[in-house]
Amino acid sequence: MTFIEALDKLMPGFDNEIAKMAQRTLITPRNIDYHTGVLAAKVTPGIPGVKPVLVDLVDFKTREPVQTLELDAVLVATGRCAGARRELRAALTPSPALRTRRG
Repeated sequence: MTFIEALDKLMPGFDNEIAKMAQRTLITPRNIDYHTGVLAAKVTPGIPGVKPVLVDLVDFKTREPVQTLELDAVLVATGRCAGARRELRAALTPSPALRTRRG
């Protein structure tokens, strides 16, 4: 498993002590690879069991190429967007007939 984080540390939205403890107890003992301060600029699909997925990393600040990773698979999780909590709450607010709205 490999984490790619654009900011300079893993779990940047968390309290520093909590982020350090999570890294020490969850990431380091499991030998999880991670790259901070970089963006995945390009993802080239692979062929399962034949050819790896290629992920080109660039420096977050300079946009200069850093490295190309060869991976078995890629899962993209981009984080939260502004107002997401408000939109979720609105979608889950029941109507007078006690039905939730779906978007």
